[in-house]
Amino acid sequence: MENKINESEYFFKKHNKICNKFDTLRNLFPDELNSGKYYFKAGPSKKYCPNGSCNNDIDKINGYCLWLFNQLYKDKIDFSNNANDNMNIVTYILGWLSYKLNQKTENKITTLNDFYTTYIKNGEGYNNIIENVTKYKTYKEIIDGNNKLMDIDIKVMSKFYHAFNNLCKMYNELLMAKKNGEEYLKYVNNFVENYNALFNDTNSNLFKQVLSAVSNDYNYIKSKLDVESIRNQFPELSNERTETQVSSSSKEPQIDDSSSGTSTLNSKIEVSDSEPETLNFETDVSNSETTLLSSLIINKLIPIPFMFFVILIILGIAYKVNNKSIKNIFITEYFVNINKLYIFNNFYISIHYLDFGNDLKNNI
Repeated sequence: MENKINESEYFFKKHNKICNKFDTLRNLFPDELNSGKYYFKAGPSKKYCPNGSCNNDIDKINGYCLWLFNQLYKDKIDFSNNANDNMNIVTYILGWLSYKLNQKTENKITTLNDFYTTYIKNGEGYNNIIENVTKYKTYKEIIDGNNKLMDIDIKVMSKFYHAFNNLCKMYNELLMAKKNGEEYLKYVNNFVENYNALFNDTNSNLFKQVLSAVSNDYNYIKSKLDVESIRNQFPELSNERTETQVSSSSKEPQIDDSSSGTSTLNSKIEVSDSEPETLNFETDVSNSETTLLSSLIINKLIPIPFMFFVILIILGIAYKVNNKSIKNIFITEYFVNINKLYIFNNFYISIHYLDFGNDLKNNI
């Protein structure tokens, strides 16, 4: 895809020393934390500290932020050219500032507006007048020209700093690309991956304008690379949401579905794991049925000895009566169904029920 932007608009063409300034800064104040703390190899000069004294980490970060402005707008010529001709410098500085502030959540700073109110709005270093310049006369006025950047979450702006960092590596290693093309393409791919992620993670037109600063520089570096085989491997940057990207975005809810799918899988596993418990439950049911049947047998069998006892008493009484016509009296019948096993207990007593009744009356 042919680049249509005029070369005079490329930031790195005019300000190719900016990466060196950031390299110097990283030597004084490394990007990485040391045991969870900011690592200051050397503190900023007192002239960059509030009231000449940096009493805490944020004061020192502010001091180095002022140092960057001073390095990149150090005289009226640079200030006039850099301020009026190209605002990308401010974007890169604020990206670095966001990155440092975002490293420690205890700073309780979520947007650059929080920092702006405390350090920039009334800060002496940001409000010093620079003579003989037009349009912008202070660092604060340059920042105010990009005041919409103040509302962007520092987590997002700090990712922008990572993109800029890879861009610097791409620029500084241009001459080494031919000798170490594989390593060079890592910088390229890291930058593109970071850029495209940022582009598709936000619907903010403001932030897309911020990203345009680095996309211009990416195209400029690509145009300056004289190794065609490597240049042809430069991926195109996102400039609109393609169907693939929209699909990717629309798949975000599917991440939840995916995790819910994981939950479904887990639930299936849990069901599988619970199968032995189900089998145990069936065994328990079977056992309980056996126990129930046993208790039924016991409940049915216990009255049998009692009935024999009653029968013996009745037989004893019947023994006393005279032999007359005998009537058969059916006492009871037990029927028990135990696993298709039928038990019949039939008891018959033969007595002279009429004589028994008369004899009973006489005895009473």
